[in-house]
Parts: sequence; C-alpha cells; structure tokens
Amino acid sequence: MRVSVIVALLAALLAFVSRPAAADLPIHCLNAQVAGEWVFTLDAGGNKPNGHDLRPVSCGFPQPDRNMDHFTRKPTIVPHHKIKVQLQEPNIAVDEKGNKGTWTMIYDEGFEVRVGGQVFFAFHHYSPKKGTPLTSDKVAHYISHCDKTMVGWYRSDDNSNWGCWKGKQTKKANAWTKKTSSQEDDGKEVVAIVSPTSLVESFNDVSAERAPASTHASHTPEVVLDGAASAGVFLESSVSVALQQEQYTGISTEFPEVDRNALWEPNYAFIDTVNSDSNSLWKATAHEQFKNKPVSEMMRMLGMKRYHKNNGGSAQLPQPITRDNDKSDKEKYGDLPENWDWTNINGVNYDTEIRNQGSCGSCYAMASISALESRFRVASRLQFRPLLSPQEALSCSFYNQGCEGGYPFLIGKHGAEFGFADAMCQGYNARNEQCPNKCNIERYRVTNYSYVGGYYGGCSEVAMMQEIYARGPVMVAFQAPPDLFYYTSGIYTGPSPKSEPQGVPNVNVWQQTNHAVVAVGWGVDKSTGTKFWKLKNTWGLKWGEDGYFRIRRGTNECGVESMATKADVLLPASVKIPENAPNPYKASSKAFLQMTQQRRRMTKTNNWIRTAVEEEQE
Repeated sequence: MRVSVIVALLAALLAFVSRPAAADLPIHCLNAQVAGEWVFTLDAGGNKPNGHDLRPVSCGFPQPDRNMDHFTRKPTIVPHHKIKVQLQEPNIAVDEKGNKGTWTMIYDEGFEVRVGGQVFFAFHHYSPKKGTPLTSDKVAHYISHCDKTMVGWYRSDDNSNWGCWKGKQTKKANAWTKKTSSQEDDGKEVVAIVSPTSLVESFNDVSAERAPASTHASHTPEVVLDGAASAGVFLESSVSVALQQEQYTGISTEFPEVDRNALWEPNYAFIDTVNSDSNSLWKATAHEQFKNKPVSEMMRMLGMKRYHKNNGGSAQLPQPITRDNDKSDKEKYGDLPENWDWTNINGVNYDTEIRNQGSCGSCYAMASISALESRFRVASRLQFRPLLSPQEALSCSFYNQGCEGGYPFLIGKHGAEFGFADAMCQGYNARNEQCPNKCNIERYRVTNYSYVGGYYGGCSEVAMMQEIYARGPVMVAFQAPPDLFYYTSGIYTGPSPKSEPQGVPNVNVWQQTNHAVVAVGWGVDKSTGTKFWKLKNTWGLKWGEDGYFRIRRGTNECGVESMATKADVLLPASVKIPENAPNPYKASSKAFLQMTQQRRRMTKTNNWIRTAVEEEQE
C-alpha cells in the first residue's frame, strides 16, 4: 500500500503528545498480572508535609516527576518492617491480619491499595534495556516489571503519618500471565506514537477500498503541513510496524522524527467530505486558532500520553461496555432524567469557564480542576465557588509529570492528601514551573477519589450518569482522533481505541486513551434520537460548541465510557446554605428568576476579575 507524505506527518503529529497524559511512563501492566500475593517493605515512616511544603514526603521524587530521574536519582528506602497483602480480583485487598480493603490499577502504570488503615501507591518498576541513553523516550528501550514496584508512598488514613515503601509479588493469581512486558527495537531513530487508532484510520482513509463514511465510523483527515516532503521516505516501513503488532505483548508503535517546527494547515477537502456526508452526525470547520500553529503545539494538545502501548489490539467500531446491555432503557436508566446538563439546570449554570491548555500537556489537570470547581458549586448550591490553580497542581505533584502528562485519578489523590491552592497562588502559564511551596492560604480538599465504578475497569455508561447526576461533573479519559481538531458542532462519532482483554471477570478491557475532558451531562438529540454525552474540552471558547462538544453515548465512543474519574469535595465549615439557595433537583422558579453566568478572566499579572451572581426571587 502506498501512503502519502501527508499521512506520514499525521503520524508525526501524533508522535509527541502532551499526555494522562511524556507523563505517562513507559510501563504497561494489567490487572491480571498484578493480582496475587505481595510483600510490602516499609520504612519507619513518621514523616509529614511541612505546612504546604511537600518535599518531606516526596520519597525522593521531584515536583513534578520526570522519567529520567527514575534512573539518575533512584529513590531508596531503609527497610523497617514488612506486611503481606493479597490483591484479589477485581478489587479486593486483604492484609495478613485479615483486614479487608480495596485496590485498583492506575491505568496500566501502577496501583493503589487501601487496607488496614493505610493507603499505598507506587508505579510498577521498569528498567532501560542495555545501552539505552537515559534521555530516551522510546518505549522499546524499556522493560516493564509487573511483579514489583518502584519506591512508592504510604500514609495513614488520617494523613498523620507518611512513609515510603516498595512491593514484590510472591505469588501470581493467574499463572498464565507474564511478569514483564517488552518489545524489540529495530534500531531506527524514532519517537513514540500516541494514537494508534487514528493512525490505522488514516491509513484506511488513503486506501482505495476505504468504506463509505457512516455514523459508525470516524472521518480521519489527512493533515497538510508546511515542509511535508521531509518525512515521506519513512512511511512504507512504518505502516508495516503499525499493522503488524499482534506478536508483541506490550508496548509501542514508533515513527520517525520530523520537524516539529513545521506549521499545521487544515485540510479543506476533508472538511467538505464531513459536511457533505448525509450520515454524519457532526460538522467540521477550519478553526483559525490552529492555523499555522507549530506541529509541536498541536501534538501536545491532542492527548494524554507520550508513550503509545500497542498490545495486539486493533482499530474497530466502537465497543460498548457490555454491563447492563441486556436491560431495557427503563431498567437500565431507572429514574435518571433523559437530559441532564450542569451548565443549565433550571436556568442555573453550575459550571465554570472554559480553559485553554495551550501547548502544555495539562489536559488531565485542567479537566480535573474544572470538574472539581463545578462540584464545589453543586455541593454548596452555589454558595461556595472557589477558583483553583491547575498550575499549582502541575508544578507540585510528584505523582504526575507536569506538562508531560499525568492522570485525573492522581490529581484527585493529590487534592485529598495535600489540597488544592487558589488560582491566585500560581497563575496558569502552560509550562513546567517550580512548585511555590509557599501558598499559605486555605487549601481546598477532596475525598473519596476513585474511578467511577469503584476501580479501573469498573466504569460504565450508567455508573457515569449516576455519579454525574448525584454529585456533579466527572473527569473522562478517551482516545481523541486528530479529526477532533475540526469539530464545530453536532454529535461526534469515532472508532474504538486499541484494546486488550484484562482476563479478569467484571473488569473491562484495557483501552488506550490520550486526552482528558469533563463530562458535564448527557441528553438525547430530538431530531435523530441519538444519545450523547456533553463534554467540556480544554481548547478554548472558540473551539467546538463554545468550548464543549457532544459525543455519542452508550457505545463507548472512542473509549469515553471506559475510564471516568471522580472525587467528592469537602466544603469548609464556614459555608452556610440558605433555604432559598438554588436546588438542582427541584424546579426553582421561586428561587432564581435570573442568573448571570459568573465570569472570570486571568490577566498576565494573574489578577482575576469576578462578577457577582445576581439573585432575584418572586
């Protein structure tokens, strides 16, 4: 198959993504590999954060974390005692004293255990292959060791005692699993690819046998870049790598380096194709904000992961989560409303303004902060409306990798353990900055952070709806194809991500994701009857439907129903909720007749302009 130079550069566009996500680390371990008996080796503990200075509990990790530091700094612990913990499928943990708790994978890179009054978190151990330069981001240069962890963090449930630990699996629950994941290196000078689904779809687009577009497939455009001729020579071999990964049990498809200073140009032929397709549920346009933007910035905007992990899956039509699929809509949805939108509940907006992540891979932090701000508003019935700092969450967490990516789950963990700073503490600058460690202001805290469904792999459409309805917007990870850059209106449809069965009952298949957004509600389109999610993006107000977009619901479109995350907010004791405060679950014509949306604007000096909410009663 002959593939155009343009598609080569589409591959390059996906080669370097902001991340969940270079934050995600070149690790790939699944639930079935991790389940079993473990020995946790703990140090003596006794540590605590020093006010808002978190370095005393860093366990040797920087703020933010960096891949190279795992090998140059190599955190170690002084062993003090050991405990035995059994990790049962899908999410039960039992310690040697018989205490029962829970555990979950953190995507495919680590796990958290809550048992016996303590919380343990660590990334799995991984190591560079012989001869690998420490600056390498090539996944093929690393081996994942799923039977042991790096040095991690433990704390008491009440946050009064902190320490460091590491784990070693002593007995596997599933004898058929492998302890390690690895991939052979072809020796070429390449960079890791983030979005395999998009690449396969792109190759199909240029094929003469390309099937007609329909509502069940994503239009994936060619991307035209200035200086495109520089990359064409690599594609023929790259295609075979991309389409012949089934022999590998883990890690990446990789593509050649290109000029990241090349400029992105829209494909107007693709836009015409989408807009003239009578079966298409969405419309495309060339957004001015993306024109002539350097490829490097587009790469960072598209996703959450720098390290693409190809595990023998394939691009395919969307695969719905099978849980509840045998039930009628009435049985499945129960008393949940047909339409629910936190931006407009009885004329009241509980959401906050649209943010723009810029060229920083901060979608995971932006989405998390935005969802939690809205949850404070929901929980307080608009009586408490803090503005949180995504930059402080980026700069100060040693669980994530700043502008190189991270996970909403770990943002929730950071907020539960250390709290979030006000936006005035550290304004957003779209780059890695030193943690201020000096914001002696009130911290905004959360609790009960978890994956929707209780553990990674437990998510479903109904579980997401129940959580959104009861407590507010949730953070959602999904696989965003590059044609999402063109979205302007309608209900977006796209392919299923790369998937890999986890081999565990009641655990969904592992699916690759590359972008994080906020699910603010759901609905049913009156003209077509199509069910959809309403999602809030981090690409600014000029993109999509005023910064939002809709995507088909109930089909796990682009993996959108596979990995939602939530956290419960803690209101300060000083917050009082009057009887006449808006109640989202009751018609409130008497409570509020008019409400102007709160507007906030951060200036270059990080001053925020706030407008008061006007309240009127009949």
